[in-house]
Amino acid sequence: MRAHRLTLLAAIAFVLTAQALWAENAPELLLEPAGRVARSRALLPGERRLRPIQINTAALTGAPQRLSLSLFDDIQLTAVISRVSMGGAGSRCYSGTIEGIAHSQVTLSLNGTALSGMITAPGRGTFAIQSAPENRHEVVETDPGKFMPPKVLVKKPSVQAAPRQAASRATALVDVMVVYTQSVLDGAGGLPGVNSLIDIAISDANTVLTNSQIDVQ
Repeated sequence: MRAHRLTLLAAIAFVLTAQALWAENAPELLLEPAGRVARSRALLPGERRLRPIQINTAALTGAPQRLSLSLFDDIQLTAVISRVSMGGAGSRCYSGTIEGIAHSQVTLSLNGTALSGMITAPGRGTFAIQSAPENRHEVVETDPGKFMPPKVLVKKPSVQAAPRQAASRATALVDVMVVYTQSVLDGAGGLPGVNSLIDIAISDANTVLTNSQIDVQ
């Protein structure tokens, strides 16, 4: 009986040690703000709740494989990073999924100290990490169904389109120009915040194209 108890205790100790080591491999990205916290702004259409956060940029050093995301008190997720790339605006982009949640998606974009992020976790919610004025950040739970659909303007070609060529195996590159107002610049806390938003949108689109096996980036 004594031997069985010792074996059980050893097994429990092994499991606890393994869990601790596994947790260490997933550093926390979203910290509580240090010092005095500014009053939260009013919610915008499509936003359910928000809270101010501080970004632990050290967690993004190198090529992290796992990141802990303490979005809200009742939403604790772990991101599994599968790809790290450089964005066109100079941001470092991280793409992956949420551990244990099928069809989930995580995209993060760090430009200097400004971080933007989109987290989709079916069954748990949709969340955005965004920079704010005065070097602040916030995490927002969004309601995608309440966003206004974008207006798309399509200009009809003035000449007949050229015959479609045979598909090439080479990946086609699309140049994108982003135009924004001064209010957008101010709301993002400056140029790094805007650049991180641009690069996260590009990275998110590239992930969709890659998953759809479309040779366009």
